[in-house]
Amino acid sequence: MTEPITPSRPIVLYGKGPLGMLTKEIFDKHMIPVAAHIDRNDFTRGTPSKAEKELKKEAVVIVCIASEPYNPIRLMLRSKGWGAEGKIRRIYDVFEQHPELGITSGWKIGKLSHEDRSGIARMLPKFADNTSNRHWVHFTTWHRGRGDMALNNMEHRECLPSTLADIEARRHVFLCKDEPMGSVSIHAEGYELDTILVNMPLFQKHRPKIDAACYHTRDGLWKIEKALMDGLPNYRWTFRVHAYQGQGAYVYGVPTEKIEMAETLHASFKSPDFHGITLCHRDKKWRADVYVDRKKYYGGIHKTPELAARAYDGLAVKLLGDKAWLNFPKEDK
Repeated sequence: MTEPITPSRPIVLYGKGPLGMLTKEIFDKHMIPVAAHIDRNDFTRGTPSKAEKELKKEAVVIVCIASEPYNPIRLMLRSKGWGAEGKIRRIYDVFEQHPELGITSGWKIGKLSHEDRSGIARMLPKFADNTSNRHWVHFTTWHRGRGDMALNNMEHRECLPSTLADIEARRHVFLCKDEPMGSVSIHAEGYELDTILVNMPLFQKHRPKIDAACYHTRDGLWKIEKALMDGLPNYRWTFRVHAYQGQGAYVYGVPTEKIEMAETLHASFKSPDFHGITLCHRDKKWRADVYVDRKKYYGGIHKTPELAARAYDGLAVKLLGDKAWLNFPKEDK
């Protein structure tokens, strides 16, 4: 059942980041009263007044944060006395229940049709890595039943400006120019699929790197991804989620010829005799780097490959101990 946007209890917005500020702007536009707008910094203040204690107990608290899982935030708010008699809600549930507010990315999957099942079955195997499948499951779990499990190694992606004016400026089908394209980013606030279909002949001609937002409408369940995969063969496709509450989901595509070119270029920077070092072509010196759990540790710039290789070995032993794979055996040191 749809809950009223102006309940009998006072509304408190939690979160003062871009999503919180956008929500406040939307509520002000629709003349929805907000009793307080808070974030975690407000919890460090002194003893609350009687009025503040009453507000904490009675308020409907709307969580306006998508950079963290929802449930830990809800439990934290409960532990501090918020929403004891009122309710704690996700902002995207509010947006989904009230389309008049103009934000579409709180959509629910609902019942899967035969077309949905067929489209998903054809799309998923085309992702290039298992991480893509895990991220897609995470994304669809929220849009199906609001499950918001934690996701390891979520990569940060820069947020686009998110005022109402910014969103309206992006909300349309845009046409690309018929000219060489290095990369194309499609973020059209719900018009991604139409933008892809309109520009597909140009994408096929110029074969750019491409990414497209999948979270604004239900098209992102599979139609956006499949339209790109069907229209652009010989691409490497991945899917990544960069936020919680079903937000920040993108499909990424790179032409295989550009991957092969990059791999060839990268190989030209490597030493044929030592591992863990690369040539800095600009100054003709050698750089040492050690990778541990996908994190890169810098080992300095050196005049010769051998010096760089020994620097690599020293850093590798420091970081990995006996597990280090060395250029020079320990007994030769």
